[in-house]
Formats: sequence, structure tokens, C-alpha cells
Amino acid sequence: MKLEYTGRNIEITEALMARINKQLRKFPKLFVEPIHIHVILSVQKHRHIAELVMTTKLFNATSLEESSDMYVSINKAIDKLERQGIRWKAKAIGNKRQLGGKAAVPVAKPKPKPESRAAARKAAAEREVEVDVKSHTPVVAESIKRKKTLVLEEALLALEGSSKDFLVYRDADTESVNIIYNRKDGKVGLIRTE
Repeated sequence: MKLEYTGRNIEITEALMARINKQLRKFPKLFVEPIHIHVILSVQKHRHIAELVMTTKLFNATSLEESSDMYVSINKAIDKLERQGIRWKAKAIGNKRQLGGKAAVPVAKPKPKPESRAAARKAAAEREVEVDVKSHTPVVAESIKRKKTLVLEEALLALEGSSKDFLVYRDADTESVNIIYNRKDGKVGLIRTE
């Protein structure tokens, strides 16, 4: 995170910079790097104005607050900038979900560590997990215990009571394995196997 300070009719002291740095420490966790924040502090008669201009890889935001105390102005401006960023991030994530995983605006992803391939293989051996070496995406193998057979109505009740989005069950009438799942439109889907 890069910070730039500008003072208009005010000398920016170490105490002001320390206060601003302390409050901006959480921004790299919330937003995509690189983050550049330009802090403009000005005094006009009895008005103390704090303006923050944040530029990231994905969006820009500006906040301007004014009060009779500089520290209050700084606090309000940082809070406003944080709210704008969180609102933008929630909007980007919502767009990604509506588009089926293809975001119109990319969302921050953690960068894989160079030694993660060896660490992933070691962890996979311990947890009996298969690892796709090309994409570094761990695939967790889970066993399904054989359950009693259900009719469709019982399966629907079990799905409603479950925290999962799908249920695999054996149909009592046909003895085939079926899958019911919650669809994005709020309805329930049924997949019948033969």
C-alpha cells in the first residue's frame, strides 16, 4: 500500500501520519493490491477538511469530510472510503455469482506460494486427497455411506432439513440413484440415473 500526503495550510505531523497509517492498516486485507491512497488535509478558517483518494487495480474511490477537528474529519473520511470499497466489493461478488462464476470485474484471489505444490501433495497424502497438479486445486474424496431407500417426498424433506444444496438418495420405487438439488431460481431439481 502506497500512501501520499498533501497538506494545505497545515503541517502534517508524525502524529497525524501515525493515526492515518494505523487506521489504513486493514485496507490491504479488504482490497486488491496495489493500493495507492492520496491523503489531502487542509484547513480553512475553522474548517478542517480531510480528503482521501484511493486508487486500486479494480476501482477508484474518493471521500471528503469536513468538521471542526482534523482527527474527526480523518476518521469520517476513512470510514466513508471503507464503506465505498466494501459496497463495491459486494457488488462485484454479486455480479460474479449472477454470471455463473465469470465476473465482469475480477475479484481478489490469493496468490499461490511457490512451495504450495509440495505442501499440497504432502497434505493430500495425509488426508487421502487427490491433487490436480496443473491447477493446484485440491480434490477431496468423500465416501457416501449407503442409506435407506427414500421416496421423493422424504428426500425433499431431508434436503430442506440439510445445510447442503443437494442430496443423493436411492429411490424406493425404481432402486436407482437419484439426486435432488436446490436451483438458483429457488426451485428444486431432480436428476434421475439409469
